[in-house]
Amino acid sequence: MRKLRRWLLFGLGALSLFFAALALLRWSAVPAQKVSEGVKVPWGKNLEAAARADDKLIFVYRAGEKFSPQVQKQIFENYIAAEFDPQRWPADNEIFGSIISGGGDRAMLFGILTPRLVPLFLTSKRDVVIDGKKVDLAALLSTTSDFYRQNRLRVYETARIVEREKLASATVPASGKATAGGVAGRGIKAESDAVSKFLSGASAPASANAVFSESVRLGVELHKKIPSPELGSSLSAAAKILSENIADRARKFCARLLCARALSEYAQQFADGDAKNVLAAFADEVLAQQHSNGFLYGPADKFPTLRANAIGAGFLIRASKVLARPDCLKAAVIVSDRLARLADTPADLPAAANFDGESMASSAEYALLIGALIDMCDATQNARYLEAAKRVLGKWDENCMAADGVWSVNSRNSRFFGNGRLVTMQDGSVPCYIGEGLQALRKLKRLDGAFNLSAYSRLVDFAAGLRNSDCGDVPLCPSVKLAEFQ
Repeated sequence: MRKLRRWLLFGLGALSLFFAALALLRWSAVPAQKVSEGVKVPWGKNLEAAARADDKLIFVYRAGEKFSPQVQKQIFENYIAAEFDPQRWPADNEIFGSIISGGGDRAMLFGILTPRLVPLFLTSKRDVVIDGKKVDLAALLSTTSDFYRQNRLRVYETARIVEREKLASATVPASGKATAGGVAGRGIKAESDAVSKFLSGASAPASANAVFSESVRLGVELHKKIPSPELGSSLSAAAKILSENIADRARKFCARLLCARALSEYAQQFADGDAKNVLAAFADEVLAQQHSNGFLYGPADKFPTLRANAIGAGFLIRASKVLARPDCLKAAVIVSDRLARLADTPADLPAAANFDGESMASSAEYALLIGALIDMCDATQNARYLEAAKRVLGKWDENCMAADGVWSVNSRNSRFFGNGRLVTMQDGSVPCYIGEGLQALRKLKRLDGAFNLSAYSRLVDFAAGLRNSDCGDVPLCPSVKLAEFQ
């Protein structure tokens, strides 16, 4: 017994020495790093504090971007490196795109910010061009950091100039008075002709994803009012393009879901067997991607996004009707139940529906979520989805509604709210959240007669100004116009 005890003590001692040596090797091989020595700080609430504590400029870059060793050396020696994931920060992503392109839909690849997160330089291109000349990125980073160390006041003044010039496009535009415009003012026939002309035009397939998908949805509603052979023919051709987009697995998951939502509404109105076959195949794919936690994941998604799940629930509800498939409705109920829990989130809605890491939803997520919950109430006649939609609406108003009565894309708790409140006025990669929001409000009023729609009169006036605008052959804000048919 004593011999056994000695062997046990010896073994434990040897193990202790082994683990101590292993810890010493790890400590010596990978020295402890501080932010000042180049550790990345994710985009989020801790970034500004880290940058101000180290008094360094911030180099922000899109997740997945790679840089040369020379550029990496400059970043890690002289900057706080901040990896930016647009799926986690969709509102900030839109602000970046607006600064770069003055309201366009461009993706920020990298940029330089002051420690207070005011942009000095942002780009959507890998080659840096300043005043028409290509500039070496490593040299730009070195020069900028040197200049910052030598004269911080001038850098902050430059930042304020950039802020005034670039963020001017990220402010709230004046909203107009409601006039006889939109579908009602223009007339069903004239609007039908305009949508038909767009959908049959050569530029339609290359237009932004939601411009095309929401124009198809608008065309279906117009055709219900006044059947038109020309519009019917244009919709049939558009359905083929939607089918191709859905079958293209290289497209983003949300883009395919929006196309499927539009094709479902088309197939509900028109007897198109090919469209139904495409929808059935895609429904099978979506159902196969429903995780055990109830959420839908895109093929490349590391976490379930609120955006994709809200659009996905809406698609599955429509697919259950047009394909007569109870399994689609069952899956939509599971997704909607998970999404309904977000209504009681204490602060801002997360962009990651399962709260995987830090994230913040944009107004697009709020609008799409409210619409999905109302659609689920309509499909199941279960009032709890309606109540959840109202709670989300209250949260949206609290976080994103300004004194002028218009929702901004970013929450008052976001990093850029103090510099610029972006209002998206057009459909782009996703539908205009003002359009989606108005559709949801009108559905809400239809399901709940006591709902006070007049509280949103300023928003209705603002949307009327959008509907009255002319944009040539491209339908302006089809998602806003769709609200008139809810």
